[in-house]
Amino acid sequence: MNLSLIVVAELDDLTVGGLINGYGIEGSSHIYGMFSDTVVAYEIVLADGRLVRATKDNEYSDLFYAIPWSQGTVGLLVAAEIKLIPIKEYMKLTYKPVVGNLQELAQGYIDSFAPRDGDQDNPEKVPDFVETMIYTPTKAVCMTGKYASKEEAKRKGNKINSVGWWFKPWFYQHAQTALKKGEFVEFLFGWLMPPKVSLLKATQGEAIRNYYHEMHVIQDMLVPLYKVGDALEWVHREMEMYTDVGVYYAPGPVLRGEQFDGAEAVRQMENRLIENHGFQPQYTVSELNEKNFWRMFNAGLYEHCRQKCGDVGTFMSVYYKSKKGRKTEKEVQEAEQAILETPDAEAS
Repeated sequence: MNLSLIVVAELDDLTVGGLINGYGIEGSSHIYGMFSDTVVAYEIVLADGRLVRATKDNEYSDLFYAIPWSQGTVGLLVAAEIKLIPIKEYMKLTYKPVVGNLQELAQGYIDSFAPRDGDQDNPEKVPDFVETMIYTPTKAVCMTGKYASKEEAKRKGNKINSVGWWFKPWFYQHAQTALKKGEFVEFLFGWLMPPKVSLLKATQGEAIRNYYHEMHVIQDMLVPLYKVGDALEWVHREMEMYTDVGVYYAPGPVLRGEQFDGAEAVRQMENRLIENHGFQPQYTVSELNEKNFWRMFNAGLYEHCRQKCGDVGTFMSVYYKSKKGRKTEKEVQEAEQAILETPDAEAS
């Protein structure tokens, strides 16, 4: 039907519910915001079994704004009405190498989608998708994509790259070639698209699976745009990690060879995010205690809705749901009881 989600998930196994209840920021978020910002209405089953419809201007407007990032702890999300946009069949992608220090790499990323003078009111001048991959402390490739028609893509002289074929290189390796050959343009159309994470896991042997579990960690950082350069410098200094920058900074594997205390590095990263008004998504491995978790996130609206909807004692708090390690039923019940016994809870 030539229609698409406005904010397109970058992994095959990401779900609508996960992108809403979790943390949906993708390559078109510089225009539209998070995935939850494209939602018109939610249908939610509350703790007492009622099914309600929440929009930004009805009686459940507070619930509408509390659902994103709540990890299913405010209610059970059973349906969502989402905005769509008309699209064309192909993606015209421009690969632009950027060389400089980390601040200059960050500025190259920002410049790739920031409207220039006179362009603010011309949507044709703003790319539909942006992404930057950082390969070393001095080299990056900025990519900007615009939807394109089949006629434009197949025009004489244009190159079409079906990136999904099994014999193609990993995309980050393909983009890296811009550092040698300079800026280039191609049209993307893949039959396979991203690999399914569940398929990759299913084909791993036990030894490889255990190695990833014990030695790898996923971390994402959401920082204000003007802090991207500082975030890159900090991660380089403390972790020596280089990977992709979207509207977020996403650390990759540790490159230095000496002994590395990953847990301590994560704690330092979390403290820095709190100090710089940044956020860490709840699906990552976190070292935050409860006090620091609520320093990072504002509990006001969340706790208001939890009390209003009778969630306390039925759904565990988002902190305990995303807390590292196993949670015993007793631990969760005691935490919920402590909330019920606070003066604010009694007053409400």
